[in-house]
Amino acid sequence: MQVNPEQWRGRIYTNVSEIIAKEGVGSIYRGLFFPALGFGAINLTVFGTRKVVSDFLLQREGNNALLKDPANSTTTRSLTDLENLMCGMTAGFTSSFVRTPIERVKTVMQVATTEGTKAPYRNSVACAMALVRKEGFFNGLFTGLNSTIAREIPQYSLVFVVYDYAKPFVHKTLFTDKNGSLSSTPTSIAVSQCLAGGITGCVSWIPPTYCMDVIKSRIQGAPDGTYAGLWDCAKKTYAKDGLKVFFRGLDLALMRAFPLHGCIFLGYEVTYSILNQHFPEENNLTTCCV
Repeated sequence: MQVNPEQWRGRIYTNVSEIIAKEGVGSIYRGLFFPALGFGAINLTVFGTRKVVSDFLLQREGNNALLKDPANSTTTRSLTDLENLMCGMTAGFTSSFVRTPIERVKTVMQVATTEGTKAPYRNSVACAMALVRKEGFFNGLFTGLNSTIAREIPQYSLVFVVYDYAKPFVHKTLFTDKNGSLSSTPTSIAVSQCLAGGITGCVSWIPPTYCMDVIKSRIQGAPDGTYAGLWDCAKKTYAKDGLKVFFRGLDLALMRAFPLHGCIFLGYEVTYSILNQHFPEENNLTTCCV
């Protein structure tokens, strides 16, 4: 829908049905291997960078301000909104170098076809090797790096700030009883983290972030030499398909973002809590987003 809008002009259900009818059920999972394999590396980079930068900021500034998180029984040092934004921007930049080759292979696998409907490569590994042989290591796997950076930095600049506000808000809204007491059961905490992560994910994909994702997908899915760069792709895309093409597939992206990011943040919080119980001296500065 992003790369070939002239081919997929119907609603989501219509487009999915047509793809399955032409290429089989397996076609909707084409290119899944690399994202599934690399998602852990991407999130490791994001949350790892966030942790390193936040610890550096807190130690450098000597910030001893304490914040009691209503959805967490521990007391931790706090980050200001500006510091959280800086952590997110840095995480977005570093994660771009991990995300670009993964999404490059995924996009090529999903866009390119031979003999009408047959996938051109046996799997994602074969696709990656073919790209390297044909275009070289950097051009083959890191096409679209600049556009990925341009998307990731503003996207992640919002992520931790939004989650910081969404988690206590959701927890207070859903789990305050008639007497004004706030529940601190594991279930209420987990639900708050999951819903807050989902909200954060949806906010992070609101345009212009999504518009940049369209440009990135077009650059990565096009034959080598089609676009001179990010701006050239934006101009040619607008000239050919108009402004609305930059919003094609937004509804599907938001539908995916809520459960995806809800699971990501819940998984991180649970993992961090477990590690913090076993290695408290290694994790006593700050949790993910409090």
